[in-house]
Amino acid sequence: MRRNGLTFCLPLILGTVLLQPAYLRGDAGPQSIHSIGNMPFRLTCNNHFLQRLLAGRKPPPVPKDECGGFPYWGTVTEITKGSITIQFADTTPKRFPLSETLAAGKIPKDPRPLATTDYKYPVTAPYMYRLSDVRERDWVAIMCYTAGNGGAVICDHICIQKRPGGRVPRLPKEVEDMQRDPIRYDERINAYWDLEDKGIPYPAKFGKGRRFPIAPMPRSVPDQKPIQ
Repeated sequence: MRRNGLTFCLPLILGTVLLQPAYLRGDAGPQSIHSIGNMPFRLTCNNHFLQRLLAGRKPPPVPKDECGGFPYWGTVTEITKGSITIQFADTTPKRFPLSETLAAGKIPKDPRPLATTDYKYPVTAPYMYRLSDVRERDWVAIMCYTAGNGGAVICDHICIQKRPGGRVPRLPKEVEDMQRDPIRYDERINAYWDLEDKGIPYPAKFGKGRRFPIAPMPRSVPDQKPIQ
């Protein structure tokens, strides 16, 4: 599209880390992952894991030890009452059992308590979608938990980042009521994709945060009369 400036797995102006199309294809390098905003992206496991996550084209690795809030992302290929299946790039789709909260149709507002640390990873509003909000073919980022030692990788939180051919839905009302931002998450993410995919400028309500299409290089510069 306009440029390869799409943001992984939309970041923290949206309260999330955004998945680029290049990451879904598996042909992106570490420069394709970044966050926007003032909230740090943190994991409840060591920095070596994050370095590996940023390193290349393979699916995000699963930590060997207990870890909560670590990411996976891709395209939803199947949804059942107890699981969600996600395809990273062109790899084999991966099935994730759901947490009790998601499986019960509830809003996953709280981080999972961990046995090995008192630290609670942050759960931002865009990761509080219910399972019923998700559709097959959605681009999602999820936050996972594993007890380690090769155990199951459980999906605890889901962020819908794009709905190809449609619009990212609103967050549950209970979550929206928690937010102070006058512009909702779904408005931000849909405005982002309208610009990236269709060249539609951000609505006027974004004020100083509006973005507009950028002409491809080389850009023409209007002729100017020399200063006399």
